[in-house]
Amino acid sequence: MDLSQLEIEIQDTIKQAEDQTKEFERSQKRKGLIEQHEKQLLSKVAPIHRTVSQALVKFEAQGTQNPAIVKLVDRLRSQKSLLEEKIRKIPQEAELLVDEQMQFEQQQEIKRLKDIELENQRRELKQDILEEIGQQRCFFEATDLAIYIRDRLKELSEINAVDEIAIALVNKINELSNRGPVAKHRLSGEETIRFTAQFALNNRIRAISIVGKPTARSSKPQKENSLALENPSRSLSHLKGRVVIVGGDSTLELGVRAKLGDSQVEILHWANASAKQSQINKAVQAVEQADLVIAIAGVAPQKSIDTVVRSARSAKVKNSRLHAQGVGGVINAIEVGLASK
Repeated sequence: MDLSQLEIEIQDTIKQAEDQTKEFERSQKRKGLIEQHEKQLLSKVAPIHRTVSQALVKFEAQGTQNPAIVKLVDRLRSQKSLLEEKIRKIPQEAELLVDEQMQFEQQQEIKRLKDIELENQRRELKQDILEEIGQQRCFFEATDLAIYIRDRLKELSEINAVDEIAIALVNKINELSNRGPVAKHRLSGEETIRFTAQFALNNRIRAISIVGKPTARSSKPQKENSLALENPSRSLSHLKGRVVIVGGDSTLELGVRAKLGDSQVEILHWANASAKQSQINKAVQAVEQADLVIAIAGVAPQKSIDTVVRSARSAKVKNSRLHAQGVGGVINAIEVGLASK
């Protein structure tokens, strides 16, 4: 068994032990609560039972002398039997009450932890996007980033981060522009992002149509709003190697694979943010055949990223952890990683 697989099995054993500990604690808590509820239920029934028992002692003695009371004594006996039946069912009733209570508490705890996880993921996403904006060195890739941000507007709006990100993106685009401030703030941060994303998409369409025409290259410098040809068509044929990637979304995966079309880069496995555990396991298994492992933080669960990165380190495979989800950022990481392998 190799070291990376052994490490995964150790982590799995530790998790099982932690789960068993939690289950034992839950069982002990349930037992204590059941005893508590039994006492509470019995404390309500016992005084009534004593009352009817004392009444029976009193009136049964009179029954032989007062025939009119016989029917009332029979009714008291029936009522006492009903009480005794309730007493016998107290343990079962207590278990039912406790199970309902614990199930409700468990659901509330799951919801609380999920809310915390979502909050943390959104804040990590915000930080990742701000870092990615700050790392941009290309006007076109900075505008392309708006497409990714646009698809995350709902998540970002939950933590009121849209305006801050929109301001940072506009400032970075204008900083990289050689024609001065071409990006503008709109009525809201969301409108700014959507407008910029549409601008980037229009640039892509324009670039594709220009690249497809066999026209002579103009001697005039390209303008940013018509998208310089060397940016979309830059050849990556020199790249060669095997890569494993974890994180990012399906849109990013499609963009990166399309960009690597003329290269000799083989993506052995890509487990994106929606990948199940089986896909993560396949990524781990592919690590030993890889020249480079790239982990993209911010969207995929941190546990999945850590698992693949640990495997890469154990196998002594070069790895890179990105806070960038843009196509350009991933391509750059692949170029740098494979160049230094």
